[in-house]
Order: sequence, then structure tokens, then C-alpha cells
Amino acid sequence: MNEFRRIEDYLGELRRELPGGRRFKGRVLSEVEDHLREGVRREREDGVPVPDAERRVIERFGFPQLVAGRFAEELAGSGARSAAWAMVLATLGVMLLRFLPSPALGELLGMQANGFFEPAGPWPGDILPPHLRPAMDVAQFAFLAALGAGAFALWRVWRGGWGAEIPRGEFPVVASATLLALAAFAISGVADTVFMFQRAEAVPGSPSPLVHTGFAGVRALITATGGYFVVRAVFRLLSLQRLRTN
Repeated sequence: MNEFRRIEDYLGELRRELPGGRRFKGRVLSEVEDHLREGVRREREDGVPVPDAERRVIERFGFPQLVAGRFAEELAGSGARSAAWAMVLATLGVMLLRFLPSPALGELLGMQANGFFEPAGPWPGDILPPHLRPAMDVAQFAFLAALGAGAFALWRVWRGGWGAEIPRGEFPVVASATLLALAAFAISGVADTVFMFQRAEAVPGSPSPLVHTGFAGVRALITATGGYFVVRAVFRLLSLQRLRTN
């Protein structure tokens, strides 16, 4: 341990500078340590004393702040990509859950020949009750906004090609788009839940409140999952910006 004192000090400073969780830091520090020790070994083969070998290898590798910045960019890029995918998959998942259930599922719940979330009969007088219009309009508009923002974020991620690194300048754009998608998705979920419960009261034969409660719970879980990835991407971007300003 004492033989490589400078490397140990370097790794300790790098640990303090690195963003991310314990697993990410552990992986990075392990890779860096292996690289530094291999460099010292090669220097030692040329007859360089350990202290000088450590100094040369560390100088070539770079200051801890710069190295942490490079790894922070990698972390921010993966976070932005995950957030974009999470929001697109969340919206597509709700579309599948909300609009594509088979009539057989509705029949299983006692609504013969109707889809899961469609009323058993028409609107009273074939006219949508006026008090249901605001919640339905907000739900639809916000959902389209979430889908559009998520698709835009994914497009910005993909512009360099599949699997390519995301340019540094794209990080704020992708993070902002996924934040917008998350906010719109949450608003759409609340408005759609209000609409479903209002419709259950206004339209005879609508699904029971238990069905709506179950759907609202599933949608809340989807929202929370997408929110986790979006918030994580934002924190990683903030960590990267902090490193740049130091």
C-alpha cells in the first residue's frame, strides 16, 4: 500500500471529485487504478524508481478534476439516453394500456362486446356531458405533449447514430425535453383519472371505480419509474456542470 502512496492519494482525490453512486465510482476507480499500476510497472521495467514512476504516470493520466469530468460526461450521456427511452416507453405503454385492450377483457369484466375502458353504452343523448370536456381535453393535450417531447429527446439522442456518444451540447436539450415530457405525462395522468371517475358517474354501465383506481395506480407507477430516470439524468447533468465550473 505504502509503495504506491501517490496512486492511493490520487485515487482518493478522484473519488471525491467523481459524481454518481457507489457502483459507478467503484468501477471507475478500479479501472483507473489498474491503468496507473500498469503504467508504473512499465516504468519500473525501464529502471525508474517507484516515486518517479508514479509521478510520471499520474501526470500523463491528468488531474483528478479533468479525469472526473471525462467520466461525468459518460455518466451524463448514459443518463440522458436512459431518460429519453424511459419517457417514450412510458407514453407508449400507457397508449397500449389505455387504448388497446381487447373486447374479451371487457367481456371478462361484465361489459360484453366493449373494450376495457369504454362505457357499456353511448353517452346520455349521444352528447358528451359538458363537465367532462375540460378534463378530457387536458388529458389528451398533455399526453400528446409528453409523447412529442419524449420523441424529440430520443431523436436528439439518436442524431449521431445508434450507440454513438451524445455530444456534450445535447445534454441540456435532452434533459429539458425529458423534464417537459415527465411534467406533461404526470398532468395527463391526473386529468385522465379525473375524467374516468367523472365518466363513471355520468354514464351508466361504465367500469367500476375499482377498475379506474387500478388503472390510476399502474399509471402512477409508470410515471414514478420514468421520473426516476429523468431526475437521475438531471442530477448527472448538474454534477457535470459543477465539475466544469471548478
